[in-house]
Amino acid sequence: MGLSKGIHWHHFLFLLVVEGLSVAVRTAEERNLYSRFQVGNSGMSVTHLQYADDTLFLGEATVAN
Repeated sequence: MGLSKGIHWHHFLFLLVVEGLSVAVRTAEERNLYSRFQVGNSGMSVTHLQYADDTLFLGEATVAN
């Protein structure tokens, strides 16, 4: 029993984990446990950036974060 050798499940599993992480960050923000980082005066804000297998968390510089 196990995974078939010809199917690359790790890509699918990675996407599930990354999406779960994004949902967790959004949930923490909704509960006021995490504050977004404001980019300049444009009103744009970010919580995290993801590229390939890298994740960078960006938040307001507070003791709570």
